[in-house]
Amino acid sequence: EYMDYYNKVFKVCTDSRDDLKDNLYRNLSELLTDVVSQEEQALRNKSDLPLLLDYLERFGNYAAATKMIRNIFRYMHNYWIPQKTKDQGSGVRDVYENSLVIWREKCFSKLQPKLLESLFDLITAERDGKQQDKSIILKMRDAYISIGVIETQPVLFYKKEFEDPFIVNTRNYYTKESNEFLQGHSVSEYMKLAETRLAQ
Repeated sequence: EYMDYYNKVFKVCTDSRDDLKDNLYRNLSELLTDVVSQEEQALRNKSDLPLLLDYLERFGNYAAATKMIRNIFRYMHNYWIPQKTKDQGSGVRDVYENSLVIWREKCFSKLQPKLLESLFDLITAERDGKQQDKSIILKMRDAYISIGVIETQPVLFYKKEFEDPFIVNTRNYYTKESNEFLQGHSVSEYMKLAETRLAQ
């Protein structure tokens, strides 16, 4: 079945009619857009840990599937796409990269406020002494970086969308904790708390 799909794409890409290639690429983008829109609908009413877990699972499955699709479209990727990307404004990019951009625009951007809130709630719970699965935070970090494909450096997207707000959240958390702690404890006790926090 895989080779059947590959051969069909190959046949289109070696056809002299450019409109066939344009239509194939456009149809793939439309299909992925429909798929991602359905994923966003399935996630939109969730929150907190269930949202994070389901988001990671769905994004992981989507990324794996679109990597396979890129392999099916390898001939197009090697020959037609490079020619089209030279034409600025064509809107054509690597098949896998395009799939991540679609996820970012049609799913992530709509869920970002809830995803960030859920991540901060998870981090706050851990700071408050409740044991949490730290791998979720690491996986979300990787997911942020993955969809930063249209930035010069994908990590810049992660920095803007998560790291910068996280720094603000951290500052606010520890400022509030310090103020509340100092109201009922000595400075020496506060210094011990500060040492504990720095070690975390």
